[in-house]
Amino acid sequence: MLKRSAVLLLAVLFALVLASSSVFAGSIRIVIGTPGVPGTWYVGEAPANPDPEKPVILFVQGLNSAASIWWQNSDMYETAYEAGYQTAFVELYDSAGTPKNMWNNGRLLAELIKKVSDYFQKEIVIVAHSKGGLDTQAALIHYGAHPYVSRVITLGSPHYGSEVADLAFSSWAGWIADLIGQQNEATYVLQTGYMNYFREITDTHENSERNTYYTLAGDAWYSSLFNPLFIGGLYLSAYGDNDGLVTVRSARLPYASMIQVGPWNHQEITEGSKTFSLFESYLTQAETVGFASADHMSRRSNEETELSDVFIRGGQFSGETSESFLVENDVKEVTIDWISAHPAEEIELISPDGKRTLANVKTFQDDQMFKGAWHHVMNVKNPDQGTWHMHVTSEEKDEDAYLMTVHYDSKLSEKFGISLQKNGFSLNTDKEFVNQKQVNAQYRIEYIPEKQRGTFGPRTSMRGSSEDASSLSFEEAGIYNVTIDIQGETAEGIPFARTIVENVYVDEKGNRYQK
Repeated sequence: MLKRSAVLLLAVLFALVLASSSVFAGSIRIVIGTPGVPGTWYVGEAPANPDPEKPVILFVQGLNSAASIWWQNSDMYETAYEAGYQTAFVELYDSAGTPKNMWNNGRLLAELIKKVSDYFQKEIVIVAHSKGGLDTQAALIHYGAHPYVSRVITLGSPHYGSEVADLAFSSWAGWIADLIGQQNEATYVLQTGYMNYFREITDTHENSERNTYYTLAGDAWYSSLFNPLFIGGLYLSAYGDNDGLVTVRSARLPYASMIQVGPWNHQEITEGSKTFSLFESYLTQAETVGFASADHMSRRSNEETELSDVFIRGGQFSGETSESFLVENDVKEVTIDWISAHPAEEIELISPDGKRTLANVKTFQDDQMFKGAWHHVMNVKNPDQGTWHMHVTSEEKDEDAYLMTVHYDSKLSEKFGISLQKNGFSLNTDKEFVNQKQVNAQYRIEYIPEKQRGTFGPRTSMRGSSEDASSLSFEEAGIYNVTIDIQGETAEGIPFARTIVENVYVDEKGNRYQK
């Protein structure tokens, strides 16, 4: 009996040792509110010997997130606590599972900033992740909370929007995004056209330089294979270095100093062990050591060519469906991502010669822009040229929706594209790689009037071809999401197809904004 008790005691002690080595002991105390309810805010445990010269760090979460991201999904709170900082955390509207735009979140955040300031009676520095950086700017600049904050550090914030948000509102992705509830206020304003409008009215505001801003950006979308950020990064790679959801270009702020572009994806950038030491010195001093974002940020002109390395299709189905895509000559690799509202039961790939194989699929659920949807990723190296087919059987026999993106590793992707102009668009091709006489484009425009921005009611769809593209106009206020499907032949006469998604926002004064 004694021996058994001793064994149990040792087991308990061993478990306690494991727990103490893996769980941070710092506590979180609710000052006001209920966990997960917008408007709730917390204070972290006070360090044993807090340095009065160190500011309070107020952490602001991003899209589809909550205050707990800083202590449950990363070691940022622990790192700040061990460095001797007092901390505070807030719950914005995303915490309740109802993402809001920067105007709603910003208004709420401005109220919470004032409360945090009254509580601590000392300087506040904000560290904001992703869309939290936009919510922070709305609070400080547009809702007057700037007197309570000295500095702001944004981690992977999409200051110029995200092309993944453009994709979510495109013609092909509309079915799946709507079915899983990801066409909402927050994703709407993250479209690149609207965010360029936000930059215009924010950066020229008299309060824009009342606070000092610093930014960090990640460029390691590939750090975790076959997860939502890997797939997002693969799509964004046509637009430049990125963290899986936000390009480095978008993470820059014109009047901020970029502390560093580092090897992190969109989630890793929130980990204290990876980034806190890089921005800690900026918490307590306003000196600029990094390089100015404005020196490296330039908006794409309306005449600049937009390239594409993807082919996109999407729609509704029940139980099973089929899709096809072209592979031209000299393609090194294709990566196929089949996104659906429910997990697929089986995916069959049929090569141009008719060979049928069950695809080797990596399946996982999205927690980012297509939160709740299921990814099914397949990879084919040195694919045969010609028409490929996919047959998909779903576990869900009722209503389902899908989005198929095919990413091509091919030189052709760099040799043609479109430029979106004042009226319509024009095709730009390289005759060394493309038979210019055989190229044509079809477009579809999803127009959401500005007055429907928060409701997403009935929208106007417009269709046409490259022949009548010059008659297009973007005059009424709202967002125009332009999906352009291009078909043609390579110089060797092999058919190819690509898709380009563009985004334009027109304000109430008729001013036009695009990336």
